[in-house]
Amino acid sequence: MGKAPYRRNQQTNLEDFNIDDTPRDSPRDWSCYNRIQTNEKTLFLQLLGELLDIYIKEPQNRYGRKPKSLRDMLFCVCYMKYTGFSSRRISSDLKLLQRQGYIKEIPHFNTLLNYMKRSDLTPLLKRMILIAGLPLAQFEEVVAVDASGFSTESYKRWMDVRKNWRQCREYRKVHISSGVKTNVVTAIEVSAGNEHDSNYFESLVKITSRNFSIKEVLADMAYSSRENFQIAQDNNMIPFIPFKRNARGNPQGFSVWRKMFDFYSQHYDLFMHKYHLRSNVESTFSMVKRKFGSHVRSKNEDSQDNEILCIFLCHNILLLIKGIFEFGIFPDFEKMCNEADCTLIH
Repeated sequence: MGKAPYRRNQQTNLEDFNIDDTPRDSPRDWSCYNRIQTNEKTLFLQLLGELLDIYIKEPQNRYGRKPKSLRDMLFCVCYMKYTGFSSRRISSDLKLLQRQGYIKEIPHFNTLLNYMKRSDLTPLLKRMILIAGLPLAQFEEVVAVDASGFSTESYKRWMDVRKNWRQCREYRKVHISSGVKTNVVTAIEVSAGNEHDSNYFESLVKITSRNFSIKEVLADMAYSSRENFQIAQDNNMIPFIPFKRNARGNPQGFSVWRKMFDFYSQHYDLFMHKYHLRSNVESTFSMVKRKFGSHVRSKNEDSQDNEILCIFLCHNILLLIKGIFEFGIFPDFEKMCNEADCTLIH
């Protein structure tokens, strides 16, 4: 991270920052892990079906041909991303799901691909990601914000092209805020590959603050600006964002900038102890990409965005399954739908 800025003589009150030195590492419970893995698929189908049954309201068309069930379409595309199969290869699986009562009608594989192109599905999927993560809200007090890319037509690594704006155009960039304890995604935005990370900080923080009781937000230097510090404070979060080498403590009307700059300068080790938890958002991206891959197959931008959102919906549901076994929780999606504040999601 480089050297800390100059150190001021004035001391900052550490009690304002609630530094927690409790060790967080613990050995894996293999018995619990085995139960999670052996029951994952059954519970995934059950939870996805329950969430769609409660949240999706079928449109009422009085004239013309009856449209395909939106609920069934979303179930099929999420199952497609969960399995990693193409729309053609899941056809046999869908016959089994129909017999088990998860879907009413088996859609044609081209119908699934056409539904993925609908732009009105994007805010719907964002809200479902939020609702799927709400049962884990009780375990999160700190979130980390970051962005990563998903390749579209190329298969290069995001780390190899992220600083080349010409190659970035071949990527879709995913901006998330993620809990540092459970890795649940609390808010998500998808943009072009060359969009700056900092532009989406406000949206992620506001959506998260309205649905989670978050005390601290962590982010890297790309988000280090007076405006972002103020956004965090306005949403009752303490921003742990490192300062750039040329940063100075002049607040320019943003008192939180001066306060955090003094803390960063005078208590650098304690600041970095807290900031170190930011690496958990990198773990979230790693979990998603190792499980579902780092590229999308769709060619249309709306389809690519919806495909990515389906992946993160699957991710939150899988974390929910983990929470069932580790924390003994079981989601009440009807209650969560009523409590969720989705007014900022569009």
